[in-house]
Amino acid sequence: MASSAQSFRVAGVPVTVSPSIVLILGFLGFTIPDTTASRVAIVIVLGLASILVHELGHAAAARLYGGTPTVRLEGLGGATDPGFTTVPGRGSLIVLALAGPGAGLLVGLVILGAVVVSSYDVSYDGSLVSFTVIMALWMNIGWSLFNLVPVLPLDGGRLLTELLPGDRIVRTRRAHLVSVVIGGIAAVLLNMNDFIFGGFIVGMLAGQSLGAYRKLGVYLDTRDSATTLEDVGTRLATGQTGAEVELRQLLDDEAAGPYARTLLVEHLARQGRADDARDAIGDLRDRAPTSTFLVEVLETNGERGVESLLEAYRTSPSPLAARHVVVALDAVNRADEIGRAIGTTPDAPELLGILNTAQSTAHHLGAYAAAAELGALTYARLPDAGGVPAFNVACSLARSDEVDSALAWLEAALERGLDDPTIFDTDDDLGSLRSSARFAELRQRAFGLT
Repeated sequence: MASSAQSFRVAGVPVTVSPSIVLILGFLGFTIPDTTASRVAIVIVLGLASILVHELGHAAAARLYGGTPTVRLEGLGGATDPGFTTVPGRGSLIVLALAGPGAGLLVGLVILGAVVVSSYDVSYDGSLVSFTVIMALWMNIGWSLFNLVPVLPLDGGRLLTELLPGDRIVRTRRAHLVSVVIGGIAAVLLNMNDFIFGGFIVGMLAGQSLGAYRKLGVYLDTRDSATTLEDVGTRLATGQTGAEVELRQLLDDEAAGPYARTLLVEHLARQGRADDARDAIGDLRDRAPTSTFLVEVLETNGERGVESLLEAYRTSPSPLAARHVVVALDAVNRADEIGRAIGTTPDAPELLGILNTAQSTAHHLGAYAAAAELGALTYARLPDAGGVPAFNVACSLARSDEVDSALAWLEAALERGLDDPTIFDTDDDLGSLRSSARFAELRQRAFGLT
């Protein structure tokens, strides 16, 4: 289907301009007191140029870190898809966030320097020249500073996300909370000073962040603690000194203790230390009777314990028991049975936690087909879980290089209400998708730019 968007390249970077941004800039021009057609045209031209400079700043930073960026100007602004195939570290993402406002500030300061050197009176005298100079300064310096306000999805919000402590989900939720507070205050102040359009935009972003904060809270409430302990588990698996000691220190922690104990039992059993594993089980026998059978499965390489473990899970399903099922079946090369074993779990208050735990465990073990199947089951059985289950399916399929199917599930995630668009840029599971034009379109949609 033909598109009215215009495409071209700047310094090798593909740029697409949608009519929607021209219409919005035109509307902004009409809101200026005593406006004329000439002033509206100036607002449109300067606005497009200033936004393009901003996005090219992001694109330059993306190239610096190995990306193949593309830029799109549409809606309320612009967006740059960095085109990363692997996710850079926090420091690189901080540079990426700052590069856009930095480019705008640099251009604005050059204009300001020219004004000072020429001794031009920058006060508005009603002429098109003074109008153009003031608008150029405002659009480059003013808009750049506005973009640094710590409200998602502005660059300041992305910067804040990378500076906050916690894993990706935790710090994103914290950034959304800050966005609600600061966005609400900024909206009130802007409206009090007659910046109605700016107040509306910031207020809208604060409202979006409130919804995202609540939904991420629901996800964190059901997310298994084994995910939080993934780093320790990884270091255990690679034999790093001190990881087992660190894990034992978490055994008495009220929240993380059960999963820390599960990881320790798995670790000891895999090392052939079955007696130590049984000693470490402790109160897991009451929380998840499957733990004793898991040790037997790992000790005998599946010769004993698998069917007893599955029966114990059916009798007393829980997130911990679901993890034990996934670990056991994967260990004995029966990962294709994971979906059937977990998917038949009856509806229960813990069902979302059970399915999330099983899916994330299978994914981290590299059983991507089983992980995708479990995510699809969660999507089908629990529509109130939002877009996260579909996103998880996309991640597992992307890891299996099933690009078309992964993109379809990404779209399903957006349709169910995936509230954190930054994961399009930060989740390294999506690496195989980032060169796809369809991925770029979905990313634009996630950020509300289409």
